[in-house]
Amino acid sequence: MNPIKLAVFASGNGTNFTALVNYVKKQLPNVEIVRLIVDHKNAFVIQRAKKFGIPSTYINYRKFIDKSDAETKIIGCLKEDQVSGILLAGFYANHWSEFIISFSKQNYQHSSGSFTEFSRSPWN
Repeated sequence: MNPIKLAVFASGNGTNFTALVNYVKKQLPNVEIVRLIVDHKNAFVIQRAKKFGIPSTYINYRKFIDKSDAETKIIGCLKEDQVSGILLAGFYANHWSEFIISFSKQNYQHSSGSFTEFSRSPWN
């Protein structure tokens, strides 16, 4: 069975990211985190992702003409990695809330329906 591929959106130190990666590795053998998307160029989470062998992409939304251009860049990364879900790890979601909701709805409709595992918090 092919693993479910996820991307993590983060912007800070990476403690939430690390907790998510560790949880996925230990508890969800059919899930793989394949991409980190960051909105801060020097966020320490990038270093943490390197230690896990997870590639990162920096998105500076201020350098795009409009929000849709930045979203196109992100979607390109997610499609290339065959990502079917997004996890937020301290990411400032106000910039991307519409995009995240839209992406999640589109991919949930096309998924095998195995996202129910993520309805539980790993810290419960």
